[in-house]
Parts: sequence; C-alpha cells; structure tokens
Amino acid sequence: MTASAGTAEFTYPVPLFAFSVDFGGEEGADLHAGGVSGLEPGGGAGPHSAGGTFRIHTRPESPEVAFTRCRLAVDGPLYEWISGFSPTSGVKQDLTISLTDETGKNLLVTWDLVDAFPAGVGAVSVDDATGEASVESLVLRGDKLLVTAH
Repeated sequence: MTASAGTAEFTYPVPLFAFSVDFGGEEGADLHAGGVSGLEPGGGAGPHSAGGTFRIHTRPESPEVAFTRCRLAVDGPLYEWISGFSPTSGVKQDLTISLTDETGKNLLVTWDLVDAFPAGVGAVSVDDATGEASVESLVLRGDKLLVTAH
C-alpha cells in the first residue's frame, strides 16, 4: 500500500527529542545539541586464542561522546571550561547528558560522563547580541559512562 504525504505524516509521526548537558551540577542545561553519538557503554568481547579461539570480556575503552549543532552560553561555566582547558593542567569534570522529549521537561534517558575532558572542538561562532556560541562539533572523552533510564 502506498501512503500519501498526508497519511504518512498522520500515521507515522516522527518524535522530536532534545539532548542537553548539565555541567557542574547547577540548575538548567548548559548546552543544547541537535545530535549526539558515542553514548554506548564501552567494553565488549574480543578474540582470545589459547589452544582454540574463543571470545572473552575485554577492558572497556574510554568513552568518547560527540555532540553536533550545539548551542551554549559564552558566559557560562561549560564554555569557560572548554575554552580554557589544557591537557597538562586542565581539570576533568563530571557531565550529565539528558535525552528529553520535545518539551524538554520529561527525562527519557540520562548518561553521566565521569571525569570528562574536551578532546576536540570544531567551527565555533559567537553571536554577541545573544551571548551564545554555536559549535558545529564538540567531542568529550571521559573515564566512565553510566546510563540511567527514566
């Protein structure tokens, strides 16, 4: 059966979700992102050979979370941390990444990135009128990724 554009829209609504990042435990989101990747907990199984080949549990890899199409306040603590981070003297921070519905009020899933640090920032533009920075891509690495379903 072929669906017209009108019935497809009515029959198959595409849900809208929003990702937000809370930094430093303060109330309110410090970053809003259009897309996030790398939210799978690390580790898994790898090959091992000792008289036969079988799979064993491997050590988890450090999680790497990539955000795309981000918005954050230039005068906020997250922007200051990212822009002032140095690999030799930077302080790692815990971050909470939340997936919410389109209203932004109902939590669906929460990820805690423990001991995170910025690993890459691409294409930043700052709007002086609004005090917001638009970031095309932001990559954060951490020591551990914890997942909570709500």
